Amino acid sequence: SGPSAPLLIDSSLPRDPHITNDTLYQTITQSERSVISSIQQIELQIAGLILTSESPLSQYLSCVKSLDELIETYPNYASARNNRAQALRRIYGDGILVKGTAETLTEEAEPLDPLASDQALISALNTILSDLTIAISLLTPSNPFSPLSPQAAKTLSQAYTQRGAIYHLTAKHLSHRGVELRI
Repeated sequence: SGPSAPLLIDSSLPRDPHITNDTLYQTITQSERSVISSIQQIELQIAGLILTSESPLSQYLSCVKSLDELIETYPNYASARNNRAQALRRIYGDGILVKGTAETLTEEAEPLDPLASDQALISALNTILSDLTIAISLLTPSNPFSPLSPQAAKTLSQAYTQRGAIYHLTAKHLSHRGVELRI
């Protein structure tokens, strides 16, 4: 919202600045797309468009585990970190940073695990914030005039947006009585 240099986009750059081998990038993104496709199927199930006997929560946790493995193998692949943060936000809710009474904590989407322990919430919160910070760090150009690929720019934008959404909702919740920060 302030005057700054426009982001320079260069489609000739590698899609991820840390994975420049195109064959390796294709392999990684195929694995990631498989997880994202599973998440989309879970969301269709939650919406009642697909019937299955498996719990959406257990399916989401399985997807997070797959993203954990992808990140463990390729720790500098920012998109997987961004997607893991998104999946954890869906499981635990955007109000993960605050605790308070149910009346004061209204959320747009009910978390898939509304009964998660404080320990589980704090662990997820640390992972979410760490993933978003690392994704932003990995994709931020070294100077304002360094270009980014369209894919890197999109992931960087999504990571900033996710972090902003969490902080915005937290600030909204903290304006209510009986609400405090979880950490």
